[in-house]
Amino acid sequence: AYDLENWENVTRTHFNAVVSEQDLVEYYWVPFRSCVERAHAKSIMCSYNAVNGVPSCANSLFQNEIVRGEWGFDGYFVSDCGGISVIYRAHNFTNSSEGACMYGIEAGTDTNCGGAYENYLAQTVRDGLLKESQVDVSVRRVMEYMIRLGYMDPADTQ
Repeated sequence: AYDLENWENVTRTHFNAVVSEQDLVEYYWVPFRSCVERAHAKSIMCSYNAVNGVPSCANSLFQNEIVRGEWGFDGYFVSDCGGISVIYRAHNFTNSSEGACMYGIEAGTDTNCGGAYENYLAQTVRDGLLKESQVDVSVRRVMEYMIRLGYMDPADTQ
């Protein structure tokens, strides 16, 4: 729910879209729901902006409860490039990169474009912010589609 970039010092990485539930359900979610339910999308990218104070890649309500729970999405979520880092650095939703990784995984952002998971996810588990089993859920989702797409097939068959 944003269409602003560098308007009056507002950027997509810092923008918080304040949207009523009615507008979300009747306007913004309609095309996404159609992609999940009718086109059977298998990957969704969460964006930089926040909606009603929650960064998109940290939004468990949207990703887990609505998209996966209500709409039946069985694919994986990937962050926009740097989308996990903006949870901490732009939105100040948490006070560390490890906290951003925790919120991302808990919200169902299975993989990220950028270095946050690569650089901080293991420490997030070591610090006890996440259980390894929580990360395993995301790994399983991503690996399932890598296998389905042939990434693990012998090179001569690809």
